[in-house]
Amino acid sequence: NVTIEDSTTVTLDIIGALTPGQIDTVNFNVSDNDAGVVTITLTAPSLVGVEILNIQATDATIVTSLANALALTSIGVTGSQEVSITTTAIALQTNFAVDASASSGDFTFNGTGATTGFSVVGSSGDNFITGGAQIFSVDLSASTANNDIVTVTTATGGTLALVNVTITGFTSSSDVTVADTVDIDAVFGIHSNIADVTTALATGITNLTATASNGIMTFAGTAAATATLAQKITAALSTSFANAAEEIAAFVHAGNTYIVSNQDGNTAYDAGVDLVIALIGVTDLSALGTAAAANTAIIS
Repeated sequence: NVTIEDSTTVTLDIIGALTPGQIDTVNFNVSDNDAGVVTITLTAPSLVGVEILNIQATDATIVTSLANALALTSIGVTGSQEVSITTTAIALQTNFAVDASASSGDFTFNGTGATTGFSVVGSSGDNFITGGAQIFSVDLSASTANNDIVTVTTATGGTLALVNVTITGFTSSSDVTVADTVDIDAVFGIHSNIADVTTALATGITNLTATASNGIMTFAGTAAATATLAQKITAALSTSFANAAEEIAAFVHAGNTYIVSNQDGNTAYDAGVDLVIALIGVTDLSALGTAAAANTAIIS
């Protein structure tokens, strides 16, 4: 257990940390032990061979890089103050996971530079999660603020069978004041919804047609009940729907909503280029929009 009272570069040498089979845990209590909240920056802490890091944020905490902690498999965050963690350009361990569900402060995780996937469970505050160099998942179920932003910077790693981003606990706006946001414009550009289609059009999939309203597709035809996720993604990118660069569409499949972004304007799915985001358990969206509105997913 280590108490950190001021901004610093932490270097810990754990006896036997590199011994195969030894699992090492380090607990940081970040606090200056004075009244009032200050911000304490941990500059690329050196935790060679350490697998588990727990951060108790009594004061606001910034971790600038995990480049000197490459053995980490998990990070736990607790406390009432804001925590920000940036991976920088590194390969994370397989199944790397961050869990901030026991934290009540705002939580930021920037995994843009990570060349491997990760999973993040957000706090009960506002969450700001960024990724995209590989597939990743986000769980916002603990959030009580429901004003979270998940930012996707590239479509690298995605396939028809493995979507780029999976978001659990996503909240659309029912009270028209706050809602979670999917931000896909940081690199990709400004997106626009597919045009409304009131008369069912062909999708390129045999016996599968669709209509569209406010970016949401509804499927029909004899194949509608049996169409696979891959077929519906393909349909969303067809000439009748999201057939231009930066156009987006969404649809429900197997109890989840899938947002499809055509990045290059091709009328076929291009792995690593086109973007697919899964909103787990969401089935009641009536629109994709740029501002909070009832049953609307905000796409910025």
